[in-house]
Amino acid sequence: MLKKRNIRRYRILTQILVFIALNMGLIVGFYGIPAPVFYCHASPFATMIAPIGAIEYAVIVAPMILVYIFGVLTLFGIIFGRAMCGWACPIGALQDLLSLKAKFKSTPKMDKYKLRWIKYFILLLIPIISFIFKEKALTDVCPIGGLTATIPTLLINPYGFQPIQPFFTIKMILTVLFMVFIILVTRGWCKYFCPLGAYFAAFNRDSLITIKYEGGKCIDCPLPLCAAACPMNLDPRKEIDSGECIRCGRCVDACPTKALHYSLRVSPIIVHKENESQRAE
Repeated sequence: MLKKRNIRRYRILTQILVFIALNMGLIVGFYGIPAPVFYCHASPFATMIAPIGAIEYAVIVAPMILVYIFGVLTLFGIIFGRAMCGWACPIGALQDLLSLKAKFKSTPKMDKYKLRWIKYFILLLIPIISFIFKEKALTDVCPIGGLTATIPTLLINPYGFQPIQPFFTIKMILTVLFMVFIILVTRGWCKYFCPLGAYFAAFNRDSLITIKYEGGKCIDCPLPLCAAACPMNLDPRKEIDSGECIRCGRCVDACPTKALHYSLRVSPIIVHKENESQRAE
């Protein structure tokens, strides 16, 4: 278990190391491994394949590649759930940095009308549109691609870049809107729009790495402190296995009695066998 006072440090260090690993293309070359985070492989220094872009390409050109892509993503999901969002994703780290003084943790109307389902709709729509129109449904206009690939490319080689219209204009407009949105709304991209987060959310309830809540240690803080610390607007006491939980550990840091802590999820079958073994002894 991580020490409570060190979780934030570990998280920031992990985010930095992952960002470096994603941008070592000039040193280690380019590999065909899908990144388990939202990033664009068109970035000038990218090391890994953008998973959403790879899915679009596979749907259009080589459907069998989907087995490989989803196999890699599923493996990460089984182990980490949405912890990749909270601990590794550079876009998540950017949101954490820019939303330190965010005006809204969330917008009440968005949650009231269940707009968090938008990201699941986007995830479903991407392969459908790619298949029907034989175009990259999200990549051509994605604000993350605009931020991590298009803008860096323009800065490095402004005269060699040839924008494709109308996608370039749309992408730049969406990139500006994205930046404004994540400054105003804490983890706004993760909550409402990230299709990769939507995919990993399906594994949260059964992922190997989880956060455990021990009710016996809880003192029912007035706020409560754990819920007040959560960037995803969850009550960790009730929603610790929610698909919205990004396993960032802020609730663990905030809990004064250590009622919340990181844990490995153990199969009930294994526990049962261990109990039987102890009784036999």
